[in-house]
Amino acid sequence: QDSPEHPHGPTWQCRLFLLLLAAVFALGTPTHLLIFPACFRSVSVDKCRDSTVVLGPVQTSVHIHSCQNVRVVCVTNRVVIGASSRCIIHALTPTFPLLLPGNSDITLGPFHTFYPSLEDHMASVGLAVVPNVWDQPLVLGTEGLASPPLSSSSSSDTTCYRLLPPSEFHTLAVPFQMEGDTCEVPGGLPPAYQAALKEKQKRVQNWQKTVMEARLNK
Repeated sequence: QDSPEHPHGPTWQCRLFLLLLAAVFALGTPTHLLIFPACFRSVSVDKCRDSTVVLGPVQTSVHIHSCQNVRVVCVTNRVVIGASSRCIIHALTPTFPLLLPGNSDITLGPFHTFYPSLEDHMASVGLAVVPNVWDQPLVLGTEGLASPPLSSSSSSDTTCYRLLPPSEFHTLAVPFQMEGDTCEVPGGLPPAYQAALKEKQKRVQNWQKTVMEARLNK
C-alpha cells in the first residue's frame, strides 16, 4: 500500500521498477546499468545476470537470488543472498548480511556512491550510517550457521565469499541532477578504501602531469 509520506509509495515504485527493467532488457545489450534513486519498502533481484543495480534506500530488505555476475549497490536494513555466483554487493546496512546456501564467488564491499537526496531518502525510511556491518556476514551452510561475525573459520561454507580488496575499489557516480545536500558517500569510506582511492587519484594526477610536461605533439 502507498504510504502517507510518499503518496506514490512502494506500489508505484515497484511498477516503475518493472517497467524500467522491461525497457532496459529489451535493448539486448550485454550488460545493464539500472539506477533507481528512490525509496523502496523491499526489493528482490531475482535471476538477473551481467547487470549493475543501484538502489535508493530500502526500508526492510534486499533479496538477491539466482543471480550471476551482478553488482548490487544499496542502503538497506538487511541483505540476503542465495544461490548466486560472481556477484558483488556494496551495502550500507545495520544488520549482518545473510548468505544462504548455494552461493559461490560472492564479494562484499563498502557502499560507494551517493546522489543529492540520498540522506533525505535514508531519513524517510529510518536508516542511518551507523552501525554499518557490511563486512561481517552470517553464512548459513547446509548444517546451520557456518560462521558468526568476525569468525576466522576457513570451512568450505565460509569460502563462498570474500571482502573486496582495497586495491580493486573504486567509487560509482550517479549521473542524475536533483535537489538535496548529499555530496559524498554517507558515513564516509572505511580508512583502507579511502587510502586506496587517494593513491589511485595521485597516480592519475602524476600521469597527467607527466604528459603535460612531455609536451607531446597531437
